[in-house]
Amino acid sequence: MKIRLDSLILLVFLLFLNPYPTFAELKIELQPSASTLLLGDEITLQLKIDGTQSQVELISPGIDGLVFRVMGRPARSSQTFFVNGKVTSFSGLVYTIGVSAEKTGSYKIPGFEVVYDGKAYKSDGFNLLVKEPGQQSKMKLSVHTDKKSYYWQEPVTVTLKWLIQEDVEDYGFRFPLLGQKEQLALTMKEQTGSGLPINLNLERFKVPFIKSSETLEGEAFTVYQTSFVIIPPDPGPFKIPAASVKAMIREGTELKRDVFGRVIRTPKLKRIFAASKPLQISVESLPSDNRPVYFTGAVGRFQINTSIEHTRVKVGDPVELSIKITGEGRYEVIEPPLLTESKEFGENFSISTNLQPGDIQPDGVLFKQTIRPRHDHITRIPSIKFSYFNPLLETYQTIESKPIPLKVLATGKVKKEDVIVHSGPVSREVQSFTREGKGIFANYMFEDALEPQTLNWSWLLLLFFPPGLYIAALVYSNRKLKLQNDLSLVRAKTAKSVGFKRLKQAKKQLGSEGDVFYLELSRALRGYVADKLNLGAGEVTAVDLKNLEAKGDLSPDIVSKLVEFLDELDRRRFTSQASSAEGHGRLFDSASQLMQEMDKKIR
Repeated sequence: MKIRLDSLILLVFLLFLNPYPTFAELKIELQPSASTLLLGDEITLQLKIDGTQSQVELISPGIDGLVFRVMGRPARSSQTFFVNGKVTSFSGLVYTIGVSAEKTGSYKIPGFEVVYDGKAYKSDGFNLLVKEPGQQSKMKLSVHTDKKSYYWQEPVTVTLKWLIQEDVEDYGFRFPLLGQKEQLALTMKEQTGSGLPINLNLERFKVPFIKSSETLEGEAFTVYQTSFVIIPPDPGPFKIPAASVKAMIREGTELKRDVFGRVIRTPKLKRIFAASKPLQISVESLPSDNRPVYFTGAVGRFQINTSIEHTRVKVGDPVELSIKITGEGRYEVIEPPLLTESKEFGENFSISTNLQPGDIQPDGVLFKQTIRPRHDHITRIPSIKFSYFNPLLETYQTIESKPIPLKVLATGKVKKEDVIVHSGPVSREVQSFTREGKGIFANYMFEDALEPQTLNWSWLLLLFFPPGLYIAALVYSNRKLKLQNDLSLVRAKTAKSVGFKRLKQAKKQLGSEGDVFYLELSRALRGYVADKLNLGAGEVTAVDLKNLEAKGDLSPDIVSKLVEFLDELDRRRFTSQASSAEGHGRLFDSASQLMQEMDKKIR
């Protein structure tokens, strides 16, 4: 049987486009980072799907007491390994999944289900033990609110307090509320107090804290405290999950060999852990009894002010009334004040129903309302009533703006004999008006109709500009959202460029004295590994590198070189040994070579 050359080329091309035929079987491997989980902490699972890089449906097991979260989009990976003369390859998707717990106990996780091309696959399960972190006198962490019950739309202040007794070498926070910052409208509360302002890393954010000291049960602690403001989205019970912190502290010294084979004394580090208790607050609905007709959704404490540009107008002239609401509360949910409920407004003014949305400003929300005087007996724009719910007093309150003086001039009335009767039919397509002696056309409606109404080509730009601007904003927001949802991929892709930027920062300290140069060099290498492998802040220690070696994420020779080099940097930081600029230069060159070597081998 002969095969045509063009058919063979087409077959090869189709296989190139789809290297994973529909009949291929997937291989799924689940690798947990640990089998024991401390309450308030989080472990990670690595789910490897070998056999496709196309989109799959991932179904997490539903287990009461455990929370699974997929950390960004899956990474596409293609690797080939040579182990003991055998070739092993992997080409597929890698999911990183965080696991946290709400209560202690022994859990049996049956595995994750993957649906691909209409067929379901399931990974192996594993057992997980969740236990209390225990009391550690050297470090404590707490999260608390001002009270246990709030009203809907009332701001909730959440305070994070970290107490530590030792000098911290490294640390890493887990604060789940940050993952809901958009849904909860989370903002930083201005930090006040007599302590020292300091910035700490809270997950991937730099957050201002106040540093102070405190004595607790006769023991002295260094205290770091910060506060956030959140708005629970719905009435009912609201859970504030536990926060946790891991820290590396110095605990004596130990003897080690440096990269040159010399026995040196280095600081001995110990990892400690602390977690807060989860909280639950109650969010009450706003009372329906005695709700004023002027209430438009404001919760808090507010003031109202009004202004106009011109205080001398004619009957029927448009008057733009500016209404500004200021105070304490969430401006986004406030609707415009209701002018139609005022009898004086209804009798004296025509009120436009074409309202613009409120303009949110740093100190309030500004509404624009167009009104037209009905007659020339008007002497003022009356007070505007505005109602809000005060959660502190647990009642509705109504306030009023000050009246604005207004001079309204009379205008002439059109008489029957002033109207020009057109001999032919009146057309609605007339675009301009021509004066003919005295009087006006019968189809006159507004004052501005006496002005030319011809179309200008420049107005067409206003027709196309808003849709174009909307499409551009939509494309930009979708791209930004995609990058936010794929944080692990972004970190891995930019690890090299960010790492070498950190090395440049270290290079600026080549001639400096003290430990600044060694600290910057250490941060560059640790940060590169953390970004490349999507690890949390403060997680890259010697123990973590050994764990990464055991999981196959790092080769033994890389781990050995990296650990020795970091130990050498730590030794130089914490000893009084002097080093020349030439010595700094050699260390910098070694760090650059090590990072380039890691970039070639870590995929």
